[in-house]
Amino acid sequence: MDLIDLLFDIPHPLLYRNVYTSFGILLPEDISGTYDMLVNKASIMRTNCPELAKRSFGFEVYTKEKYERYLMQIEKMRCITYARMHDQFIYYIQPKIDIATGKIAGGEVLLRWKDETGNIIPTGEYIPYLNTFGEIYLIDLKTFRSVCTYLKEGLDQNQRRVPMSFNICANNFGDHAFVSDYLSITKEIGVPHSYIEFEFMEDIQFDQGNRVLEIIHGFKEAGFACSIDDFGRGNSSFAVLINSALDTIKLDRLFFKEPLDDKRKQMIAHLVNMIKGMGMKVLAEGVETQEYVDFLKSIACDYIQGFYYYKPMPLEEFQKLLDQQDDQEVLE
Repeated sequence: MDLIDLLFDIPHPLLYRNVYTSFGILLPEDISGTYDMLVNKASIMRTNCPELAKRSFGFEVYTKEKYERYLMQIEKMRCITYARMHDQFIYYIQPKIDIATGKIAGGEVLLRWKDETGNIIPTGEYIPYLNTFGEIYLIDLKTFRSVCTYLKEGLDQNQRRVPMSFNICANNFGDHAFVSDYLSITKEIGVPHSYIEFEFMEDIQFDQGNRVLEIIHGFKEAGFACSIDDFGRGNSSFAVLINSALDTIKLDRLFFKEPLDDKRKQMIAHLVNMIKGMGMKVLAEGVETQEYVDFLKSIACDYIQGFYYYKPMPLEEFQKLLDQQDDQEVLE
């Protein structure tokens, strides 16, 4: 501790109380193996110390469980990087339904991982790692390019296309050039911006500075639609509704999980009326019952997304639905 205090109090204007130390500690019973292996284990403990991100003194004591958990994360990272480089990450589309007409009005692009055996891996097993390891941004850009190409080629051939939405998570904000990355792709491909919507995810800290508002306004000025996903859960802020000129608010599925009693009806109706009164559309996500569909229609909610209508599906199936919808309209 004397050494720590000495370093922290170095009498230099640039260093005084600005040098923070962290340590990885191996107890005597865990000291076995080569010197390099022991140093590596101590280093792993040190770099995984929670206090490290806070720039404050901290230490982490080695345990076999912590070390094995770290190795498991490294193996998961290796598998994810391999999957990205070998095009195992694909995308599905979940339709958005116009409540008034019952027809598909758009689609949300959702990431899926299909391994070498053709199995779809549950999202909970890899999405957190994609965010932690920073792979998500590269995959998102590749997916965005692919869907923009699909939109442009179909429009050029007079095929049916509807606006597609793309998720923007907190990790995107680490790259200050990410807005220009998306803009450059749309410019290169030539897809109309009116066919693109960006959904800001609930993990974004909406109340921290003006960064989110600046990005939303930037996308809006470029002609893109913007929405907040999972509103009512996590970090969504009413201040964003007032200041950001959003197009759509997606009400989180938590509003539609329980039976539809009078209290829940009143709450949902107030939310829908408030949002629509501010000039924005409302989409209810995670809707699975006829009762909720009828109620949402009665209070003039705009769109529904949920298993009641469709589950996420491959792009080819989504396009077939659009084509069938066009055929039905011709017959009518």
